Amino acid sequence: MKACIYLVLFIMYGCSITELRPADFRDKFVGRYTAEEESSTVSTTSKFTMQISKSPEKDSVVYIKNFWNADLTVKAKISGSKLSIPEQQVNNFRIVGLGSINGQELTMSYWVNGVKNNFFDDCRVKSVKN
Repeated sequence: MKACIYLVLFIMYGCSITELRPADFRDKFVGRYTAEEESSTVSTTSKFTMQISKSPEKDSVVYIKNFWNADLTVKAKISGSKLSIPEQQVNNFRIVGLGSINGQELTMSYWVNGVKNNFFDDCRVKSVKN
């Protein structure tokens, strides 16, 4: 009988809740990045930093701050090592894109359209987590 009580106590207090919770697959994306962007509208490569953080509301969502080196924050969805930027309007721009992470390197392709004009930019970004 004592053995059963010790076993129950061990099970109840020997494991913490964090050990039972699965790892958050967004963790590999979260951080500060140094980015190099090639754009269809700018002839030189743009270099800038951006920050990715988790959404507190949804398990698969992250926010990318300083997106497009324009101080914009966009919402992206994570699935495994893939990132998708669903079509969304941020300020006067409509944005959509895709990306993936491999180790510390995040690559993305995205399109930015002007809402009030005919502006269009097709971008490719390679970034490294700092």
